[in-house]
Amino acid sequence: MGAENRSYTYCQLVWRAVLFIMAVATYLYNIALTAISNVPSISLWNTSISETSRMFPNGLVPTSEVFRIWYMIYFLNAAMCLYLVILLFRRHEGKPLIMAVKFIPDSFLYSYIIYQISGPAWIDVYVRGELVGTFLLLVLGVVCMLVCLITSAKALHYNGAEMEEGGLRGDIWTVRILVQNAIACFLGWLLCATLISNNTMLVNISGFTVPIASWISLGILNGALVIWFLLESFVFDKQLRYTFTQYIPFILATSGNYIIRYDAEEPYTVYIFGLMIGSCSLAFIKILIMIIRSIKDPISYESTYADDKKHLELSNINIAA
Repeated sequence: MGAENRSYTYCQLVWRAVLFIMAVATYLYNIALTAISNVPSISLWNTSISETSRMFPNGLVPTSEVFRIWYMIYFLNAAMCLYLVILLFRRHEGKPLIMAVKFIPDSFLYSYIIYQISGPAWIDVYVRGELVGTFLLLVLGVVCMLVCLITSAKALHYNGAEMEEGGLRGDIWTVRILVQNAIACFLGWLLCATLISNNTMLVNISGFTVPIASWISLGILNGALVIWFLLESFVFDKQLRYTFTQYIPFILATSGNYIIRYDAEEPYTVYIFGLMIGSCSLAFIKILIMIIRSIKDPISYESTYADDKKHLELSNINIAA
């Protein structure tokens, strides 16, 4: 059930290769500037992110240990970028693999590049105390990572049958486990960072009290957790079955807040405790569902392709009628 025979021009091949290279290069650029920003002697800024954070009351900044999650995020994304480099040198059925089967779509690469360029811009805006600009850049990051995840899942869904036929099952699993989880972990942490920024903005610009601002941000997180779990478990199971790292940032962020803020007499901190338990529970259920469905209902892209083709044919018949 392979896809149509794809032809391409030399310019199209070069542009695809350039996108792959830019994705890796901008990732390295982001890491380099972030590392420099944390070394006062060589930093491009006169202050650090942590020093700026202490200037603005917030109420949801977790313990400093939680921010070590960046090591995990950088490791996963470095492994993903290495995979992108390897794809540049592989061939499939006599064609460059990046042109033969586009399971890493252009839209994924564009979104990834945009975020990696905007990352250092976020640092610059934040250390200058521009809270609204910081919030908007973080929202941009969430949108970019969400687009990356959606386009990756969609591309694998529609190219999976061809990849199975062509002996690319290893790439199917690499995209599921490495690419999508690298993006999901990034997405989860950026959402947490965006809500922390939202709290800072509500308290320091809009004049909300810390508890009220925290209720708003925690409510958004609660809604995002529930909606995400329902969608991935019951609507987009085949696309997101093996994507699970998004829960790690939620668990760490809520745990880091619980450790330093819990007060039985302060309702919003009790709610943080509830979110921590909820995040852990949803993560456990997600892993359980993933294992059970993998055994009882393994994903077959052949059947997915046949179902999509049947639905398309029925739609065409109805339109013709």
